[in-house]
Amino acid sequence: MITFDLILKIIITAMLGYLVFNTFLHYHFSMDRILVGFFVFAFLSMIYYLGEDKVIEFLILIGILIVLFFGLYVFSNHKKRSGYILFHSWKRQYSENRKLLIQEAEELGIDTKSIYFDRCKPYLVVIRNQDPKLVRKMFKKLDNIDQKKPKRFTMFHYWVIIAYLIIVAILWRFVG
Repeated sequence: MITFDLILKIIITAMLGYLVFNTFLHYHFSMDRILVGFFVFAFLSMIYYLGEDKVIEFLILIGILIVLFFGLYVFSNHKKRSGYILFHSWKRQYSENRKLLIQEAEELGIDTKSIYFDRCKPYLVVIRNQDPKLVRKMFKKLDNIDQKKPKRFTMFHYWVIIAYLIIVAILWRFVG
């Protein structure tokens, strides 16, 4: 029988699986920071409501989150402030990623002085006062470039998968 708990467990498993397999399969290189924030809050809400029968309360909370984050997204686009989270980007890839960002920005006519990309936070890129459509196009190109890079499977990825399997086993066996 399909229950609220079962649906939440399936969605949580899928979200965790996406994060785990994206680490070495590189489905996406980047995602809008507001969208990442929505997914984090929705994920935490799902964990909170596991084992509960408060479906209406959960749906109201998700609705509020959708409205809130949609408003943030519209406000961000109106102010022309784009922010992207770079997945699997570490300090050692900073210079390579910076070169790619600058190269793609120059190709699309985006002012490179409006790009804020700090070595201390190599996972966050903020672009101000530029057309959001051009910025999305630039990050779509960066996603395509990253997908064409050779895939590596290291010991780090192995342990991430093992941790994922343990968390999923605990979720399905002991929670709810």
